[in-house]
Amino acid sequence: MRNVAVVVAILLLIPVARAADVEIRRPHIVFVSEGAASMACKSASRRACTTVKTEFFCACARAGDQWTVRSRFIATPFIHTSAYTFVRHELDHIADIRSSLNEYGDALSLHVFLSEETCISFIKDEAKFFGDRMKLIQRLTTIKRDGVHLAASE
Repeated sequence: MRNVAVVVAILLLIPVARAADVEIRRPHIVFVSEGAASMACKSASRRACTTVKTEFFCACARAGDQWTVRSRFIATPFIHTSAYTFVRHELDHIADIRSSLNEYGDALSLHVFLSEETCISFIKDEAKFFGDRMKLIQRLTTIKRDGVHLAASE
């Protein structure tokens, strides 16, 4: 039984290969008054929030006789906080965003196309709606970490 536990522990340490390339840059942390935090967060009840500027790059890559999507995301988080005690919580939001971008990129890579043209058309459609997808990703982390009542005010 002990050997099984050791094998499981080793397997947990092996990094998972990801289809997406997600780069989360160092967060810009801005300490502000509670009033300024409420304004930056666009909510009277907020003392801290995180916004993310995300760049979305996608290309089609040949995979045998088909085409697939290769994606890259570069996200720069901006934390506005009225106290240092909220930073850890905001970093948890950033971890959620990283996870969601990895999942999204992995899902994109599952699409296969018979031609480069159909792949490019798909990428163009995804790029059009990427802003809405990021809003959804941020809403989901808000629900997870802060509750539905705060997500509803966004």
